[in-house]
Amino acid sequence: MNMLDYLDWRGDLSFAASGPNEVDALIFAWLVYYRFEDLGDENFDGMTLSELAALHERVKGPFQKAGPTAIDPAVTAVWLLRCASRTERFKSVRIRDFARRQSKGGQTDAGQTDAPGSADEMQDIQFAAVSFDAEDGEGGFRVIAYRGTDDSIAGWKEDCYLAISDTVPAQRSALQYLEDTADGRRVIICGHSKGGNLAVYAALFASESRRKDICSVYNFDGPGFCFDMRDLESYALLGDRIVTIVPESSVVGMLLEHENDYRIVESQMAGLLQHDALFWQVLGNKFVYTDKRSESSLIADRALRDWIAGMTIEERREFVDVLFGILEGTGAVRTTELPEKLAQNGFRNLVHSPADRSQKKMVLRVLLKLIRLGNESLYESVMHSEAVKELIKTR
Repeated sequence: MNMLDYLDWRGDLSFAASGPNEVDALIFAWLVYYRFEDLGDENFDGMTLSELAALHERVKGPFQKAGPTAIDPAVTAVWLLRCASRTERFKSVRIRDFARRQSKGGQTDAGQTDAPGSADEMQDIQFAAVSFDAEDGEGGFRVIAYRGTDDSIAGWKEDCYLAISDTVPAQRSALQYLEDTADGRRVIICGHSKGGNLAVYAALFASESRRKDICSVYNFDGPGFCFDMRDLESYALLGDRIVTIVPESSVVGMLLEHENDYRIVESQMAGLLQHDALFWQVLGNKFVYTDKRSESSLIADRALRDWIAGMTIEERREFVDVLFGILEGTGAVRTTELPEKLAQNGFRNLVHSPADRSQKKMVLRVLLKLIRLGNESLYESVMHSEAVKELIKTR
């Protein structure tokens, strides 16, 4: 049972009959992946989800059900909109304040809606957020949802760049969005992948007046920070309202400094595909939890944490550039393509990389873990390849 099944089971109950829960938060965090920007000049601000679904059919044509192995959030969010908009629970939820900033090198794409906040010169930014207003019999509540990255290699690189700076432009935009759009009602903040990081960042650095309205913050397998957020005074005040949920084979959600009090959800998928929350297991109005992460995820986490902790910001930048130089050099575009592409030429490229021995050692460790998470049998075969043997000898 996943969130789509939950809508079939729970959809007849309004929020007034049963208040918002963690599965609802994930649904909102997934709906922000819907590409509102593709609706052109249509004014959808203030529309209900039911009205938005009708607008979608008028502009984009009939809804097409995503296949059972669809992994692009922008695709599965369309079908989620269709399903949610036909339930008593979600059909009257209103959409507010969609904002988006997409830029490269400080230049914002023409025709895009600027989110609050500004990007630094020569820094890329991918930011999108939307608010949802719902009534629950207690004065109503607002959900602020931040969009994460997709399953592209570029998206993962963007997540990793959070290790290079205490603050990136998308985080500043997320904070400004919260300050500008929270309206005094109870606020739930949520996001998946990078969106989860933005949700936590905005909550921790919010003004006192905004912080008091926050009732919960949901980080769904989002990366951490390059600083320990537990050192912040605001974390002592908000910590019990921050909920971090990761799958058993989490990679993205275990990047960088992270709170240790996270929950581990079971997934219908294996390896790297567990990052896709559409396949997370649901029972009733809660997720199905397990006691521990997979051993391969734990090993990758320990190694990365220990190594990254002793690096300067510049050394981190060099590591990310080397790692993604190898990943992008394989020709892979999506993370699902990585295992086979890496096996074909990734290790050979690493052998000839100008990286120093320490960097090659850690990059090799990461590449092997990515393959193992994606394809165990392929992992066994690459361990016997000449390129890997050569790299292991130089370790």
